[in-house]
Amino acid sequence: MTNLTHKVGGIVGMAVGYTALKSHGLLATNLSPYVQLLIMFPAASWGSTAPDLDLEENCTAGHSPLNMAVGGLLHIIGAKHRSWQTHCLAIMRR
Repeated sequence: MTNLTHKVGGIVGMAVGYTALKSHGLLATNLSPYVQLLIMFPAASWGSTAPDLDLEENCTAGHSPLNMAVGGLLHIIGAKHRSWQTHCLAIMRR
């Protein structure tokens, strides 16, 4: 998948998640729904591309310092593309 397809998938997933949270009454009641979307959007956009930060072109080509730091850390620990360090849900659960 390309960076764009990752982002589109993440944003679609965020929209589905937002709709599910809203329909079950699980959104924060003291915060505007629009503010919640503004918080969720960048998190979903970045989070959807995070598993591919082990690729050199995704962590250094004019991207954010956060991307460069995470990508650099992945290179230091020897992560390979689609390795357990970047593509394993168990890592996110810890």
